[in-house]
Amino acid sequence: MKQKLYLLPGFGEDHRCFRNLKPFLRDHELVDVDYRPILQKIPIWDTTPTQLAKGIIRSYGIQPTDKLIGHSMGGYFSHVISHLEGNDSCLIGSFTDPNKIIRLSQSKLFNTLVTGSGLVKTSMMRKYIAERPRDERIKREMLTIHKNFNSFSNTAMAQLSILSFGEDLPPSSTQPLHIHAKDDTVVRPPDAPYEKVRGGHFCLVFHPDEVYEKMQTWLTLSN
Repeated sequence: MKQKLYLLPGFGEDHRCFRNLKPFLRDHELVDVDYRPILQKIPIWDTTPTQLAKGIIRSYGIQPTDKLIGHSMGGYFSHVISHLEGNDSCLIGSFTDPNKIIRLSQSKLFNTLVTGSGLVKTSMMRKYIAERPRDERIKREMLTIHKNFNSFSNTAMAQLSILSFGEDLPPSSTQPLHIHAKDDTVVRPPDAPYEKVRGGHFCLVFHPDEVYEKMQTWLTLSN
């Protein structure tokens, strides 16, 4: 029986963020996680990472023996699921401490209002995103993600913003595998030991071979 791997995308992303990594994982059963139908069932005032994690577990029937691979904020959600079920998780360009996110504003209320109002979907925001990166590959990736924002309702975007601020979690007996690029401009490197790769925040897109090499041992270990 193939090992089941659940793939959790980051903020505003979808399954396409794993497109270049998937060919390396063809010997496994891959399951793409979509947050949108789960967020619809969670009232915005009750939006917490634990509530989302429980919704993911119920919706996809995740078992403790299944492995989780998360990019960016999806890695954090994988970490929360691991707290609940004890799964092995691999965090790519991700975090267990939400303070590692590099934000324009540290205000939870401000970020929630901006995302919930739909401002992040506007052409003004698209222009701002396009002007930031010097690397054309990074620019294209960020603009693709920005276009995908439209597939989320404004409420769902606000919920993702709330979720990005995390919650206090008890110490975990399960330590995730961190894969991170030092030149990541979205999430700072973890304090815990991590496997270094090239490619910035989108290392799994630009250097999937390196990312796969770093996770090979993790993939073969039984939990």
